[in-house]
Amino acid sequence: MDFFELLKYIIFGFIQGLFEVLPISSSGQVSFMQNVLNADISTTTLFLVIVNFGSLIAIIIFLRKTIINILKGLYRYFIKNERNKETKENYEFAINIIIAIIPIGIVGIIWGQFDYLFEDYLLIIIGLGSLFTATVLYSTRSKTDMFTETKPTYKKSLYIGLVQVLAIIPGVSRLAITTTSGINKKLSHETALSSQF
Repeated sequence: MDFFELLKYIIFGFIQGLFEVLPISSSGQVSFMQNVLNADISTTTLFLVIVNFGSLIAIIIFLRKTIINILKGLYRYFIKNERNKETKENYEFAINIIIAIIPIGIVGIIWGQFDYLFEDYLLIIIGLGSLFTATVLYSTRSKTDMFTETKPTYKKSLYIGLVQVLAIIPGVSRLAITTTSGINKKLSHETALSSQF
């Protein structure tokens, strides 16, 4: 791989990271830009690693306070053996995140074996996925500040994880899907937003 190829990977990683914290599909934007710019990039493992690294950095920056609180709570829970209300809540929140991640992890592996079948229709799929995202966001516009529940149950986390599977479709925003599904389960906007990582 030459320098310019690596530079293209980094630019697309930046694009994905930039859109990751917005309620639009970051991977959809990367695919859209690849098509529009006719960028001759093969989606190798290295490309996927660099592009998703952009997403990881964006999520860490955007949710840094939540992540730090959870890590501190887990440290106190496991290492210092503090079993109080706060550390227990952080432990349960971490378990809920793991539960929510499992479905998309499984489906993502399966999808990766067949996504090449949709390459000829990618722009249409991105467009339809974006319309779906807009519809989902519009449907919960009046509920954003309605709920105050900050403790998701395992059942609610599994529901969010199952709905999150839709974000595998290019153009469907994972942030929008997880946040709106959490709000639909009467979680506060901030709690629903945190469930996306």
